[in-house]
Amino acid sequence: MKLYLVRHGQSTVNLSGEVYQGQLDSDLSDLGLKQAEAISLRLKEYKFDAIYTSDLQRARKTADAICKYHNKTKIILDKRLRERSHGELEGKPKDDFYTSKDIHQIYVKPHLGEDYLDIKIRVEEFLKQILESKFEDVLIVSHGGTMRTILHILFDIDPEIAWSKQTPVSNTAFFILEIKEDERKIVLQNCTEHLKYLEELKEAK
Repeated sequence: MKLYLVRHGQSTVNLSGEVYQGQLDSDLSDLGLKQAEAISLRLKEYKFDAIYTSDLQRARKTADAICKYHNKTKIILDKRLRERSHGELEGKPKDDFYTSKDIHQIYVKPHLGEDYLDIKIRVEEFLKQILESKFEDVLIVSHGGTMRTILHILFDIDPEIAWSKQTPVSNTAFFILEIKEDERKIVLQNCTEHLKYLEELKEAK
Protein backbone atom coordinates (compact mmCIF):
# COMPACT_ATOMS: atom_id res chain seq x y z
CA MET A 1 0.00 0.00 0.00
CA LYS A 2 1.02 3.56 -0.66
CA LEU A 3 -0.26 6.50 1.35
CA TYR A 4 -0.07 9.89 -0.33
CA LEU A 5 -0.22 12.74 2.17
CA VAL A 6 -0.97 16.37 1.28
CA ARG A 7 -1.22 19.28 3.66
CA HIS A 8 -3.84 21.92 2.86
CA GLY A 9 -2.95 25.15 1.08
CA GLN A 10 -2.22 28.33 3.00
CA SER A 11 -5.22 29.39 5.08
CA THR A 12 -6.30 32.89 5.99
CA VAL A 13 -5.07 32.21 9.54
CA ASN A 14 -1.74 30.83 8.25
CA LEU A 15 -1.41 34.08 6.33
CA SER A 16 -1.71 36.24 9.42
CA GLY A 17 0.01 33.84 11.79
CA GLU A 18 -1.19 35.93 14.72
CA VAL A 19 -3.75 33.63 16.35
CA TYR A 20 -4.00 29.99 17.31
CA GLN A 21 -5.71 28.13 14.47
CA GLY A 22 -6.22 24.48 15.42
CA GLN A 23 -9.73 23.42 14.46
CA LEU A 24 -10.95 26.89 13.49
CA ASP A 25 -12.68 26.39 10.15
CA SER A 26 -10.57 28.92 8.27
CA ASP A 27 -10.76 29.27 4.50
CA LEU A 28 -7.92 29.10 1.99
CA SER A 29 -6.19 32.38 1.25
CA ASP A 30 -5.74 33.57 -2.34
CA LEU A 31 -2.28 32.00 -2.32
CA GLY A 32 -3.70 28.85 -0.75
CA LEU A 33 -6.16 28.47 -3.63
CA LYS A 34 -3.29 28.74 -6.10
CA GLN A 35 -1.25 26.21 -4.12
CA ALA A 36 -4.23 23.83 -4.20
CA GLU A 37 -4.41 24.21 -7.97
CA ALA A 38 -0.68 23.51 -8.22
CA ILE A 39 -0.84 20.28 -6.21
CA SER A 40 -3.90 19.24 -8.22
CA LEU A 41 -1.88 19.52 -11.42
CA ARG A 42 0.94 17.51 -9.89
CA LEU A 43 -1.39 14.68 -8.88
CA LYS A 44 -3.40 14.76 -12.10
CA GLU A 45 -1.96 11.50 -13.45
CA TYR A 46 -1.93 9.59 -10.16
CA LYS A 47 -4.48 6.86 -9.51
CA PHE A 48 -6.19 6.70 -6.11
CA ASP A 49 -8.44 3.97 -4.76
CA ALA A 50 -9.73 6.31 -2.06
CA ILE A 51 -9.41 9.96 -1.09
CA TYR A 52 -9.82 10.99 2.55
CA THR A 53 -9.78 14.53 3.86
CA SER A 54 -10.27 16.43 7.07
CA ASP A 55 -13.71 18.03 7.08
CA LEU A 56 -12.24 21.49 7.84
CA GLN A 57 -12.68 23.62 4.74
CA ARG A 58 -9.02 24.49 4.18
CA ALA A 59 -8.32 20.76 3.74
CA ARG A 60 -11.61 20.01 2.03
CA LYS A 61 -11.12 22.73 -0.58
CA THR A 62 -7.59 21.48 -1.26
CA ALA A 63 -9.03 17.98 -1.78
CA ASP A 64 -11.77 19.41 -4.01
CA ALA A 65 -9.13 21.00 -6.24
CA ILE A 66 -7.28 17.70 -6.54
CA CYS A 67 -10.50 15.84 -7.33
CA LYS A 68 -11.20 17.93 -10.39
CA TYR A 69 -8.92 15.37 -12.07
CA HIS A 70 -10.20 12.39 -10.06
CA ASN A 71 -13.96 12.85 -10.23
CA LYS A 72 -14.62 9.12 -10.25
CA THR A 73 -13.09 8.78 -6.79
CA LYS A 74 -15.36 9.94 -3.99
CA ILE A 75 -13.97 12.26 -1.31
CA ILE A 76 -14.55 10.88 2.18
CA LEU A 77 -14.69 13.49 4.96
CA ASP A 78 -13.23 12.27 8.24
CA LYS A 79 -13.12 14.32 11.45
CA ARG A 80 -10.31 12.12 12.75
CA LEU A 81 -8.01 13.92 10.30
CA ARG A 82 -8.60 17.34 11.85
CA GLU A 83 -5.76 19.47 13.14
CA ARG A 84 -4.88 19.34 16.82
CA SER A 85 -7.38 21.35 18.82
CA HIS A 86 -6.09 24.30 20.84
CA GLY A 87 -9.36 24.46 22.73
CA GLU A 88 -10.22 27.82 24.26
CA LEU A 89 -7.06 29.34 22.73
CA GLU A 90 -8.35 29.06 19.16
CA GLY A 91 -8.90 32.41 17.51
CA LYS A 92 -6.99 34.17 20.26
CA PRO A 93 -3.65 35.98 19.80
CA LYS A 94 -0.62 33.75 20.17
CA ASP A 95 1.15 34.13 23.49
CA ASP A 96 3.57 32.09 25.56
CA PHE A 97 1.03 29.47 26.66
CA TYR A 98 3.10 26.66 25.16
CA THR A 99 6.62 28.08 25.11
CA SER A 100 6.59 29.17 28.75
CA LYS A 101 6.31 25.59 29.95
CA ASP A 102 9.25 23.46 31.06
CA ILE A 103 8.05 20.57 28.91
CA HIS A 104 7.64 20.25 25.16
CA GLN A 105 4.50 21.96 23.85
CA ILE A 106 3.02 18.70 22.56
CA TYR A 107 2.51 17.53 26.15
CA VAL A 108 0.68 20.72 27.13
CA LYS A 109 -3.11 20.47 26.99
CA PRO A 110 -5.08 23.72 26.86
CA HIS A 111 -8.58 23.79 28.32
CA LEU A 112 -10.97 21.97 25.94
CA GLY A 113 -8.01 21.23 23.66
CA GLU A 114 -5.73 18.30 22.84
CA ASP A 115 -2.22 17.17 23.56
CA TYR A 116 -0.40 14.77 21.24
CA LEU A 117 -1.82 11.69 22.96
CA ASP A 118 -5.35 12.84 22.12
CA ILE A 119 -4.62 13.39 18.45
CA LYS A 120 -2.61 10.16 18.34
CA ILE A 121 -5.60 8.11 19.50
CA ARG A 122 -7.92 9.35 16.75
CA VAL A 123 -5.27 9.17 14.02
CA GLU A 124 -4.29 5.65 15.07
CA GLU A 125 -7.92 4.60 14.77
CA PHE A 126 -8.08 6.09 11.26
CA LEU A 127 -4.82 4.44 10.14
CA LYS A 128 -5.91 1.05 11.47
CA GLN A 129 -9.01 1.27 9.30
CA ILE A 130 -7.01 2.22 6.22
CA LEU A 131 -4.26 -0.37 6.68
CA GLU A 132 -6.86 -3.11 7.12
CA SER A 133 -8.62 -2.10 3.90
CA LYS A 134 -7.96 -3.60 0.47
CA PHE A 135 -6.86 -0.26 -0.97
CA GLU A 136 -3.50 0.02 -2.70
CA ASP A 137 -3.24 3.80 -3.18
CA VAL A 138 -4.83 6.20 -0.71
CA LEU A 139 -4.68 10.00 -0.76
CA ILE A 140 -5.00 11.75 2.61
CA VAL A 141 -5.46 15.54 2.73
CA SER A 142 -5.06 16.98 6.19
CA HIS A 143 -3.00 19.26 8.43
CA GLY A 144 0.52 19.72 9.71
CA GLY A 145 -0.16 18.26 13.14
CA THR A 146 -2.10 15.35 11.70
CA MET A 147 0.65 14.50 9.22
CA ARG A 148 3.30 14.67 11.94
CA THR A 149 1.15 12.28 13.96
CA ILE A 150 0.94 9.85 11.03
CA LEU A 151 4.75 9.90 10.70
CA HIS A 152 5.13 9.41 14.44
CA ILE A 153 2.79 6.40 14.45
CA LEU A 154 3.95 4.63 11.29
CA PHE A 155 7.68 5.21 11.64
CA ASP A 156 8.06 5.46 15.42
CA ILE A 157 9.59 8.93 15.12
CA ASP A 158 10.17 10.52 18.51
CA PRO A 159 7.14 12.82 19.04
CA GLU A 160 9.37 15.74 20.02
CA ILE A 161 11.18 15.38 16.69
CA ALA A 162 7.97 14.83 14.73
CA TRP A 163 6.58 18.08 16.17
CA SER A 164 9.66 20.18 15.52
CA LYS A 165 11.43 22.02 12.71
CA GLN A 166 13.34 18.79 12.06
CA THR A 167 10.12 17.49 10.47
CA PRO A 168 8.85 20.30 8.25
CA VAL A 169 5.36 20.09 6.74
CA SER A 170 4.81 23.01 4.37
CA ASN A 171 1.53 24.15 2.83
CA THR A 172 0.54 21.60 0.14
CA ALA A 173 3.61 19.53 1.04
CA PHE A 174 3.48 16.10 -0.65
CA PHE A 175 4.57 12.88 1.07
CA ILE A 176 4.62 9.31 -0.24
CA LEU A 177 4.68 6.50 2.32
CA GLU A 178 5.14 2.88 1.28
CA ILE A 179 3.67 0.33 3.66
CA LYS A 180 4.52 -3.36 3.23
CA GLU A 181 4.22 -6.28 5.60
CA ASP A 182 7.95 -6.41 6.22
CA GLU A 183 8.95 -2.81 5.51
CA ARG A 184 7.78 0.76 5.87
CA LYS A 185 9.48 3.51 3.91
CA ILE A 186 9.17 7.26 3.41
CA VAL A 187 9.60 7.56 -0.35
CA LEU A 188 9.06 11.33 -0.54
CA GLN A 189 8.90 13.88 2.26
CA ASN A 190 7.74 17.51 2.38
CA CYS A 191 8.10 17.96 -1.36
CA THR A 192 6.81 21.26 -2.79
CA GLU A 193 8.23 20.97 -6.30
CA HIS A 194 4.73 21.45 -7.67
CA LEU A 195 4.71 25.07 -6.50
CA LYS A 196 6.74 25.87 -9.58
CA TYR A 197 3.37 25.50 -11.32
CA LEU A 198 2.31 28.75 -9.68
CA GLU A 199 4.53 30.63 -12.11
CA GLU A 200 3.15 28.59 -15.01
CA LEU A 201 -0.40 29.37 -13.91
CA LYS A 202 0.48 33.04 -13.62
CA GLU A 203 1.97 33.08 -17.13
CA ALA A 204 -1.05 31.28 -18.55
CA LYS A 205 -3.45 34.01 -17.45
